[in-house]
Amino acid sequence: MDSPSIEQNSASYILLSGSHAATEAIFPIIARLSTESKIMVLDCGNRFNVFPLAREIRKITPKVTTSLKNISIARAFTCYQVVALLSSLAILPDYAIVLDLLSTFYDENVPVVERKRLLLESIVHLRRLSVPSPVLVTTKPLASVREPARVELENILLSSAGASYQIQKPDLKAADITPLWPTMGIG
Repeated sequence: MDSPSIEQNSASYILLSGSHAATEAIFPIIARLSTESKIMVLDCGNRFNVFPLAREIRKITPKVTTSLKNISIARAFTCYQVVALLSSLAILPDYAIVLDLLSTFYDENVPVVERKRLLLESIVHLRRLSVPSPVLVTTKPLASVREPARVELENILLSSAGASYQIQKPDLKAADITPLWPTMGIG
């Protein structure tokens, strides 16, 4: 499959699946973007650790503090909070990254019908936000979660993405990811 360009996906997001929701794999992207752009990170799986990110930034520039100031972080611990955060974002910075989106939607205390409704509402907001700014959403590999509604929720997310990729290499390098967003000047 050819790598998508942001123009091809002007009203959708790119979905990236990988172990640990590809969190460490996208640190090189966040690091590179943070040197010149504002980034919004929505952490849904409580996976965002600033220390490995700072190490990635340090590989690119000595201005680690300046780059870190370009990154805004919001955390969501429930599927209700995901929808609330996405709906509250009127205008995003230059880029948005949603980490481990589905993790909060696997909450068995929330009825499956409600989780699907909330995911569909989240997708509406992701599409809205992706018109002015590129949006990258990460998730765990499809078969790694044992939850009865998993397949349905994943199919909803996959079918609405402009493009989706699965990362299988544990030692992923920035050069392996950069084709995902070729128009961003990462590389």
